Amino acid sequence: MKTGILTFHRAHSYGAVLQCYALMKVLEKKGHDVEIIDYRQPYIERRYSLRQVSLLTRAWNFNFFVNVLRIVKRTVTGGYAFRKFRHRYLKTGQSFKGNNIPDYDIYVIGSDQVWSSECTQGFDLTYFGEFARPKKSVLIGYSVSTTVESLSEMDGKEINRYLMSFNRISFREKSIAGIASQVSGKDFPVTLDPTLLLDTDEWRDLTGKDRKGNVVLYILPRSCPWLLDKMRKRGRELARRLGCGITEIKRFNMNVENFVRTIASAKAVVTNSFHGVAFSVIFRRPLYAVSLGDSLDDRYVSLLKKIGADSHIVSPDFDTEVIKDRLILNEQQLESLREESFNFIPEA
Repeated sequence: MKTGILTFHRAHSYGAVLQCYALMKVLEKKGHDVEIIDYRQPYIERRYSLRQVSLLTRAWNFNFFVNVLRIVKRTVTGGYAFRKFRHRYLKTGQSFKGNNIPDYDIYVIGSDQVWSSECTQGFDLTYFGEFARPKKSVLIGYSVSTTVESLSEMDGKEINRYLMSFNRISFREKSIAGIASQVSGKDFPVTLDPTLLLDTDEWRDLTGKDRKGNVVLYILPRSCPWLLDKMRKRGRELARRLGCGITEIKRFNMNVENFVRTIASAKAVVTNSFHGVAFSVIFRRPLYAVSLGDSLDDRYVSLLKKIGADSHIVSPDFDTEVIKDRLILNEQQLESLREESFNFIPEA
């Protein structure tokens, strides 16, 4: 079966490219002849294009030069690391724009926040299956993610129409599966992010040997800046107590393989990122998953609750005297969820 994956593989995001890589590997295990559909999503392409500089030329001031440097770093320095990873590990087809997607026997949409209006600057209906495809082809949504706020921009009839175009679909968050069930009257499974379907050894094949462990900070720019500063302060305090250094992961300060390796060898991980949490679970690293009180918490809070690891959910001013020297979770529950998620994906 010729199978195409449609996702955010071109985003300069560790989580985006790694979930794509993992989904490709899982489909290959199932016997699929897999290819990443090389869709050039307009907003994602603009975000990482040097053409953004031209939009700043009306503001010739200090901020202009700061923003130009930021864009150059994001598109050139960061872009190189992600392009290198895609070229080395992702099997992509011929690139195209628009929704003239090539023919496949099976189309797999997901995971990541492919139904988020924020990530694509308005809904991109290509990720809802709105494109021409062969009549006998199969459309699967695997662990599709978005936010409640984003999905609320659509009415129930519209959501239901898109749901019905899929032969099968699962969601990454229980809250989103609940909305889908409410508008359609059908039950939809909640499946694990594909990164969690590969075991520790499979990820070590990608990263090689561990490095010296530090407290790892992986903080995404969301919520109030002072809350993020509080996270960093607690991370530094934690490092002092553990007698180690700090490694802060930023979007463009390491390549994709080093991102995984850094978490794999961490003394502890402090993060508000879904994939920061996911890889801490994969490598069983001591974890402080910071809840910031917004809807984006659900991405990892729901995961940790499902696997009995909710003791790792903390506030931004968490107590650093409470040293988490290991990851506490229900191994049997995690393995059960992995099996159910793996079985959701059909054999070729």
